[in-house]
Amino acid sequence: MVLAYVTFGVDRVPSKRHWRYALVAPRLIAPYPHEYIERAIEPVEAVAMLARGQFRGLKQLAESRDDVADPQCVPADAGWGWNLAGAIWAGAETGSLDSLKSVHQSPPDNRGAVASGALLACALARAERHNEAIAVLDALAGCDDMDPVDCGWALVQRARIHADMGNLGVARSDATEAQRLFVADRDDPTVSALRTSAAWVLYITSDTTAHQPEPDTSASEDELEEAQRQREAAQREAFRGLLVASDTTVSWWRTQHVALALSRQQDSSFESWVRDDPTTSLGGRPMPDTELFAAEFNADMTGEHRTWQALSARRAQQTLMHAASSGDEEGELVEGLDALRRSGDSRRLAQTAEHLVRTGPLQPLTAAMNTIPTSGWTRTTTLANLEALALAGDLMEEASADELLEGCAQLACGDATGLCCTSSYGYFDVQHYGTLAAAGLLSAASDAMHSRLAGYLARLPTSTPAAYRRGVERALIHLDYAHVGPADKDALRGLAECGDARLTGAVNGWFASHGDPGALAALKLAALEGDLDALSQIDTDFAMNGHEAAALIEILERGVQQAHSEALTGNGSTRSLQYCYGLAHCNLLLPAAARWQAIVDLFGEPGAFVEDKRAICAAIATLPEHLPLEVREQISSLIDSAAANSRSLWPGSEAGGMALILKNALGLIDDEDLDAALTSLVFGSHVERQDACAVLHIAHCANRHLLLNVLVHDRYHAVRRSAAATVGHLAGSGTSDDIAALVVASALSTNVCGGRVHHFG
Repeated sequence: MVLAYVTFGVDRVPSKRHWRYALVAPRLIAPYPHEYIERAIEPVEAVAMLARGQFRGLKQLAESRDDVADPQCVPADAGWGWNLAGAIWAGAETGSLDSLKSVHQSPPDNRGAVASGALLACALARAERHNEAIAVLDALAGCDDMDPVDCGWALVQRARIHADMGNLGVARSDATEAQRLFVADRDDPTVSALRTSAAWVLYITSDTTAHQPEPDTSASEDELEEAQRQREAAQREAFRGLLVASDTTVSWWRTQHVALALSRQQDSSFESWVRDDPTTSLGGRPMPDTELFAAEFNADMTGEHRTWQALSARRAQQTLMHAASSGDEEGELVEGLDALRRSGDSRRLAQTAEHLVRTGPLQPLTAAMNTIPTSGWTRTTTLANLEALALAGDLMEEASADELLEGCAQLACGDATGLCCTSSYGYFDVQHYGTLAAAGLLSAASDAMHSRLAGYLARLPTSTPAAYRRGVERALIHLDYAHVGPADKDALRGLAECGDARLTGAVNGWFASHGDPGALAALKLAALEGDLDALSQIDTDFAMNGHEAAALIEILERGVQQAHSEALTGNGSTRSLQYCYGLAHCNLLLPAAARWQAIVDLFGEPGAFVEDKRAICAAIATLPEHLPLEVREQISSLIDSAAANSRSLWPGSEAGGMALILKNALGLIDDEDLDAALTSLVFGSHVERQDACAVLHIAHCANRHLLLNVLVHDRYHAVRRSAAATVGHLAGSGTSDDIAALVVASALSTNVCGGRVHHFG
């Protein structure tokens, strides 16, 4: 680790290594910060400074000295090296590839060709133009008089891209050849860094059969076990090789960049906090993300793909957090979203998309979504792309939505697809994410795609319905019955026989909601056998004879009684909510067979869970006029104690405005008390504020306009949406309230995009 503390300087590095050092180990060739103020620097030093993130220092030096070219505006006759520095600057500033392409077309020698080629290939790969990147590296690797280490550099970059594209056998071959070429120059610190990339490729390909011959079907059981032991031994050996190769001086320097960036970020955040004023710099020092740029750039140049992914995602997070103070918020948000997606950070991409859906603005999310390519996905981007489409696919343009929906549906069904590489999807569930993505795209797709998607859904594997259940349920919400052809409808009916009760209920519910008598009959039959998923799909006006009604209510009563008993022992599950709501609802609809005692007993039990009691209140509030007088009196006497003395299934949950919802529905509160209680809810917890929206949906009070004005601007997105639903209901019901301004305010607060309100989930 002695090299970590020494700057060799350009005059102490062999000339044949200059460009490789500048890009892979820039600390060994870049001047000290105090030194480049006192003398002119060579172009290779300028490149090394940029590789270290010293953009401000190089700009200041160019402004103070006539013999240093301005990297933002390099003269055409400044020389190849200065133009390379200008191309790096342009790529970092605008993402443009034109300057890099121009520089790569006129290198002074093979060393310059490899340096500019590695830069260009990495930039093309980041832009998801992988075939072009491979073509650049093919030309470099095919040169006969190339320096062995430079040739190995091109090979590890090519291996990394092939591995990401799913060409694992080719990637392994390139990595193996690169390792052979690196043997000679053990004194070169760039070799150890590049060897790490080769070791990583060998490790990730060690558990595949892409590079192995087809198994011998005639082999004995002992021979097969021996082959398996050999594969496992190869994997262990590859992992040990990766561990040894990863401990390098260059990786240690990269870690320093990251540590410095994060410490400066903390300092900057603290300064913002104490001054109550967002800051974009700290004491004139570089922005924290220049250090992260240097770390990400280095991982990219060495071909350490997993490290590059992590650092690219980290820098994307800073871009997103600093967007509001950047002067170009929309552009920075688009860049940050796209960087998260291209780095494969699906979790943070989903969090960011959800945040923008909740709070806005939606325009950057729309722009970022429409950068998703319709083919050429890699192992890095596939999951992130699928999650993004599931969340915000309805923001895509129609032509792209059609093409992507087709590819996602093919992927879910296990068909061949040009969407992405198909080498291995062991790290996520293809059926789950493929169907969710297809469902997310349906609203943006053309009418013809509704029938095509129905056909694909019918062909999903029958053995694992739970894997794609959520996607099918979400697709059915948006699937237009009128645009699904008869043949695809018939095929889709077969999905109801997959053996999964919830999925069966969803499919039959979709058909029943469009007047299919057979589907309705199947739902009723399943409901009479205790299937709550089927019951939840039946409309409120369903008809049953006396025997059917009694049988259904008896099943639901047993569920409520069981929920009551479990609550007394401290147990419980969300399943009990369905029984409580179902029994109360069916009692109201089927009074001749109604059984209310189990409902009254659970509602009055202090040890029962508040979620079950809220379900009962919600059911009664829908049809309060159907509640028998005796039951009304019993429930009315228990309302306050039920809200005050209940525990929750979830920590932090509460009764909220449950009591007020029920009192208002049953007419147990006068106007003056209702106004006071609603005002208290509006300034209470977020659960109470949502409950206030529910009460305002059906109750008139003197301060309704004022209270709704507060709720549509609430800081909590769920409250804003509930308020928007209430405002929409009032606007459509011909209410006399002047709510035009509230309609506009609620539309803006819930993100109107393209003439519609975009909603998540």
